[in-house]
Amino acid sequence: MTNDQPTSGGRLDTFIVIARFKPDTDMSEVFAVVAEEQAQVEVLKRNGHVGSIHISMARGTVFIETFARDAAEATATVDSLPMSKWWDLDLYPTVAASNSAPGRVRSTKALSASEVAYLATQTLGSLATVNKAGRPQNSPVSFTYNEATGTIDIGGRAMGTTRKFGNVAATGVASIVIDDVADPVEWAVRGVEIRGEAEALTDVEPPSPYFSREIVRIHPSRVISWGLKETAS
Repeated sequence: MTNDQPTSGGRLDTFIVIARFKPDTDMSEVFAVVAEEQAQVEVLKRNGHVGSIHISMARGTVFIETFARDAAEATATVDSLPMSKWWDLDLYPTVAASNSAPGRVRSTKALSASEVAYLATQTLGSLATVNKAGRPQNSPVSFTYNEATGTIDIGGRAMGTTRKFGNVAATGVASIVIDDVADPVEWAVRGVEIRGEAEALTDVEPPSPYFSREIVRIHPSRVISWGLKETAS
């Protein structure tokens, strides 16, 4: 792929590339090519190969949104960056809402009235995902129960750059637990666990105006709840 030529032909897919600096990287060498790196990023953005880029120096990680026909082309785009020689890459395809397979119907278990009522009182949950190698991750997240779709929608300020988003894009499964202690004296605990198929959606209206336009959407297939008061349907 020529670095200053736009990709042509066919629909472009979105890939999230997670680039981690190798343990033996000499960061002084990295800083020496910052200007060259920035110039190449501008070329790639101008020609539609790259979108948002987020850098976490504390974690030694760079998150790169790329647009390509396939994974090989997305990798080639990232490899054209001067800093890429110091990176180990993980690449995750994402699924745009408009690109969902026609007629795709997911089995969605309806939540009970008491479960929906409880979720409306809570703001924080614990999202469990696994990567393509089967390694788990657990993250605190805000969530919304989407009445129109019967799903749990999870957003964030830069959701598309996160590992949990990449995990869902790679595996298509997730689980979330929402719980609290209603009475610490009597130790009255309550909560809901929701497991199911999950989507990593891009370019959708987020649950909050402060969030980016990517969400994780869980279609419940199993719901377990405890300690909830019965609510009339």
